[in-house]
Amino acid sequence: MKHLSLDEVLFVPANRSPFKRTRPQTPARQRIEMLELLLEGRPQMAVCDIEVARGGVSYTVETLADLTFARPGDYWLLLGSDALLGFRQWKSPEKIVRYARLGVVQRDFRSKEELLALLTPDIAERVDFVPMEPVPISSTDLRERAAKGLSLQPWVPAELQRYIREHRLYQ
Repeated sequence: MKHLSLDEVLFVPANRSPFKRTRPQTPARQRIEMLELLLEGRPQMAVCDIEVARGGVSYTVETLADLTFARPGDYWLLLGSDALLGFRQWKSPEKIVRYARLGVVQRDFRSKEELLALLTPDIAERVDFVPMEPVPISSTDLRERAAKGLSLQPWVPAELQRYIREHRLYQ
């Protein structure tokens, strides 16, 4: 938020990811509830259920079009550099960058120049790199730890861990 001077951050859980059609997915309602637990007490952060309410497969370009219509403003799409690697395979990436700049957090050892070289010039010029301390664990690793009943400390707050256990998620 500080680096990009953002007023707020919206977390938008996908209803159904176009990239995860064959893997079982945690129900959308539970993903929303977990986000709400995580964001409690953070007034500048909110959950937006626009994709869940729309139903079907979620496409970022459609979400940004809807958000821009409903709430005009300057948008940044925040993503990790691992997601940026496949960005050109997303639906209408050239339209996405018309609706929003890309705020990219480096999550691997590729340089900014290497990452930008993978993009077309019109997309690359819409990328802002956001400095962030690297997180030494992935969401896949966390789901695997939860499935084995291992602790998710220090990455997942106790309240959220309790929710995951109570709802028997990732097992």
